[in-house]
Amino acid sequence: MASQALQANGRSSPIVNLVSSRCLFVVAAVAAALMLFTGDTAEAQTGGYPVPPEARALDTTNPDRVIGNGTPQSCTSAAVVAAVAQGGIITFDCGPNPKTIVLTQTAKVVNDTGPEIVIDGGGKVTLSGGGTQRILYMNACDPA
Repeated sequence: MASQALQANGRSSPIVNLVSSRCLFVVAAVAAALMLFTGDTAEAQTGGYPVPPEARALDTTNPDRVIGNGTPQSCTSAAVVAAVAQGGIITFDCGPNPKTIVLTQTAKVVNDTGPEIVIDGGGKVTLSGGGTQRILYMNACDPA
């Protein structure tokens, strides 16, 4: 693996060259997931590399379920768990400010939840396990 050194405070520390590391794949995958699409053509701005249709962002303007009624207090752990159990496209209405929802129970995705589950926080909702709780459990082969 190619490396170079960075001089900081009189000391050298190795910097791994990302071109030759496995991290490049992860960085590329995250970057592809965050790409913006233009117009109705859904062509990703990925430097000429197309994003497969199944990896593109979905339209969430007509959700199946909305968690909350416009107030931060209405966006609860129980509401998230219940919505995920029903499946479909899930959005949030927790008010104008960012909201962190600390889950007290794991939201489970299983076979009978539906063919599609989308959780869209609109860039304002963070789901947290509070350092003790798993946020999502997904096993498409698990009947329970």
